[in-house]
Amino acid sequence: MLPPDFVQRMRALLPDADDLFAVLAQPPAVALRPNRSKSTPLPAHWPADPVPWHPTARLLAQRPVFTLEPAFHAGGWYVQEAASMAVARYLPTSEDPLLILDLCAAPGGKATLLLDAAPSGSVVVANEAIRGRVGSLSETAVRWGNPYLIVTHNDPQDFAPLAGCFDAVFVDAPCSGEGLWRRRPQGVADYSPEQIAHCAARQSRILAAALPLVRAGGVLVYSTCTWAEAENETQIAALVRGSGGGLAPLPQPELAAYGWVATEAAGFPCYRAYPHRVAGEGLFVAGVQVLEAATGRVLRSAQRSAAAIGKPPAELAVFRGADGQLIEKSGSWHWQPREVVRWLEAYGSALRVVQAGLALGQVKGRDFVPDHAWALAASLPQHFPSLELEREQALLFLKKEPVEGSFLNLNKEKKDFYRVRYAGLGLGWIKYLGQRSNNLLPKGWRILRDLDAWD
Repeated sequence: MLPPDFVQRMRALLPDADDLFAVLAQPPAVALRPNRSKSTPLPAHWPADPVPWHPTARLLAQRPVFTLEPAFHAGGWYVQEAASMAVARYLPTSEDPLLILDLCAAPGGKATLLLDAAPSGSVVVANEAIRGRVGSLSETAVRWGNPYLIVTHNDPQDFAPLAGCFDAVFVDAPCSGEGLWRRRPQGVADYSPEQIAHCAARQSRILAAALPLVRAGGVLVYSTCTWAEAENETQIAALVRGSGGGLAPLPQPELAAYGWVATEAAGFPCYRAYPHRVAGEGLFVAGVQVLEAATGRVLRSAQRSAAAIGKPPAELAVFRGADGQLIEKSGSWHWQPREVVRWLEAYGSALRVVQAGLALGQVKGRDFVPDHAWALAASLPQHFPSLELEREQALLFLKKEPVEGSFLNLNKEKKDFYRVRYAGLGLGWIKYLGQRSNNLLPKGWRILRDLDAWD
């Protein structure tokens, strides 16, 4: 049963509220977004329709068992709520690379969305303040395989030295989650007016920290997955009034044609998505343009100055001439694109940087052991030979089980590391020892459930 005060509020807001209530009792919509860098087609046996506000995303007729698709594990596509993909339409129009901050980024859907939508060479800083959610964000970054994604773990206020630094700042704020009740039924039981008030206070604090980070002419985009006005229009109105005329409305993306509801806050346009009108879940989004930027400090990164730029192992010679830099830190080698290097040199010491660029591997004894991230990397040099697997073999590999039958065509004299692939997508590494092999898939990445249970 829906909370009575929620029902009363939505009936006052929507003439067709009863249609909304009926839809909230139905299964949620399922959507996928392909990885631009990996160009992976969806399985042909999945009936799908286009997501109207995204050029390549698809809505599925039903939810498949994603665990049984090796391309899912390889980062070929991301399972993302369809309405949330609309925030990418607020990115500034530019042919030049952008510097983008996703301030509340875990588990990483919007960060990868923005990275794929931005011009080539753009850098996305994906930040997560909650320690327990940083791991999922880092895993998404590795799976996506794009070294222009930087992961940080900071409170929004920690970004104060970076005032006026970003072309676009996205705040997908923690909220009461009314719009996701189809996906998270427990949210109905957790609902209360006190929860809304608590979320609204936190959102105000996050927005106060976010606004100064936008450069002059840049954009701040705010979104939630709730319909509570206190968490949505009220937040935008307070932001506009508190700016003293320092904000301007943005040209609005064309969303009303797809069933989105246009609203306003202090004269600034906003959009709402309702699942009985839109092919997705509930969302609120609004964007503002910053007219005058605050001034931050350019810092020299202690992290960069402490990094030893030594002689790379022979296996990394494939990066010679690449537009970036090889870095050795604590025995591990990384490659960072030139734009990431510049950002870290300027601002890295101000933040807790969890992940930047691409982890390549480390020297252990006589071997250079490649990192799992290098196997999943998109459009980057590869040194080691590859081993293409069929679907059943790939699933066994992802369970961290032996797949010895696949080695019949290997050169028996070439004992080496092999990049395991499925449909051209990297899945991980094996070390071929001649008569047997070691599956190097990290334990935390393996499929745990019995594959036969899904036959």
